[in-house]
Amino acid sequence: MRASILIPAGIALAVIWAVVGVVLHVTEPYVVTPEKILVMVQQAPWRKGGKPSPAERKAFLEKVVEQINRLDLEQARRMRDDGQTATEDFFMDLTDGEQKWFVAQTVEKQFRFVMKSFDAMPLEERRKRINGVRNNMRKNGRSLDALDGLVEADPKVFENIAEQGMCGYYDRADDKRKRLLGPVLAELQGRVGR
Repeated sequence: MRASILIPAGIALAVIWAVVGVVLHVTEPYVVTPEKILVMVQQAPWRKGGKPSPAERKAFLEKVVEQINRLDLEQARRMRDDGQTATEDFFMDLTDGEQKWFVAQTVEKQFRFVMKSFDAMPLEERRKRINGVRNNMRKNGRSLDALDGLVEADPKVFENIAEQGMCGYYDRADDKRKRLLGPVLAELQGRVGR
């Protein structure tokens, strides 16, 4: 090969990689990952001894919710599995009103369609799906704390969900149980279409 071709080709490649680097650097703050959210919740202003105003708390929570709602299904699962302690600690630091709002803006907003689709199924199909969800989560070792927490609060949780429907069960649940239903709903989301 001739040097006259290699030099322009090398310069073109360097320019392309420089542009890619700049684009990655500029867009990096807008990319949402479970790891970024976990760092964010661990650094909540009130967790470091600060005393943010109610408006500052609300603004921070809105930012966290916006980031969580941008995760895709796999990222959300990874965040639940890898960041369970961090997210539980964060949630427990919220006031009762903040917890209720947080659950409504994350779990409920993400899964209301799934709940309605599940409820539209015949009773036997609902039983089959909810038992499949429970068994699959146990088999894969996913969100076992959520499953155990649900069963502890209501030993017949999966029977009740099948009988009452997911919307009915969810609407009557307290905020903690609604949050624990999140992983079950995420798993169910993958099974409703089957």
